[in-house]
Amino acid sequence: DQVSIFDEYAIANLLIDESSSIFIENGDLITINGTSDGDEFTRIDFIEFNALNVPSADIFWRNSETGDNRAWIMDGTNLDQSNPIQSEPADSPWEMRGAGDFDGDEQKDIIWRNTDTGDVGFWLMEGFEFKSGASSTQVSDLNWEIRGTGDFDSDGEEDILWRNTNTGENAVWLMNGTELDQGVLITRQSNGENLLLPEDGLWEMQGAGDLDNDGDADILWRNTQNQEIYYWRMDGTEYVESVFIDSAPISGDWEIRGTMDFDDNGFDDILLRNGSDGQNGIWLMNETGLQQAVATESLTGDEWQSYV
Repeated sequence: DQVSIFDEYAIANLLIDESSSIFIENGDLITINGTSDGDEFTRIDFIEFNALNVPSADIFWRNSETGDNRAWIMDGTNLDQSNPIQSEPADSPWEMRGAGDFDGDEQKDIIWRNTDTGDVGFWLMEGFEFKSGASSTQVSDLNWEIRGTGDFDSDGEEDILWRNTNTGENAVWLMNGTELDQGVLITRQSNGENLLLPEDGLWEMQGAGDLDNDGDADILWRNTQNQEIYYWRMDGTEYVESVFIDSAPISGDWEIRGTMDFDDNGFDDILLRNGSDGQNGIWLMNETGLQQAVATESLTGDEWQSYV
């Protein structure tokens, strides 16, 4: 039987505090369940491995049926290398939720969420190799879901985007590596009000990325009724305006899987996947919006999900 690497290296449940405090507003800690001043949170020590000097992975893949994981290294919009990486049992409560460089080594890492406990864990990677593990603050209220990663405060650190499917609240964890520095609810820049968007099935948060090349991550949304794509232009954690992406709406079995700057023009591009036939596509973005839609390598099987 497969053994979860979270169990093997005791990544889970190492931050001991019975509350689920995640957001700070006006200097006050907002708790989801219970209260805390945060003093009891402790950080796991990294488990170090010998690192290989290889290029960073760009796209991670997880097979929900087998527990297999893969990583792709891209050359622009073309697949350069594909390799299996550390597996995680299919019946594990840990779900892959995103990717980003969380330890500042210019290698993309993987963020996981435990769907039983709400723990947040990291696989720190070096190319195709699992290097070490770390965990962050627990969020036991499972209505809060990780929806993306990006640098919201332009400090060079990867941050984590959250959405509450019960209240419609949206928030960002401003990170210092794998440690939570501050949790901030997203507000309107015009009036400072908490920006709520009801979870009514009409709008789905699709991820985060710098879509306007201003150094701050923006938030990508999809309208499930007409399939139009918008993004919230952000100034840090403040909403500025909604921007329509000038394109034909996507439809059918195509879904957005995240953002990454595939063509190195400073604008994050949009990765899409068709689960029914395994096709993958990329919307290349520029200052005017959608520049070009291109096909990339396919991966057959709707059990495979990608994370960038």
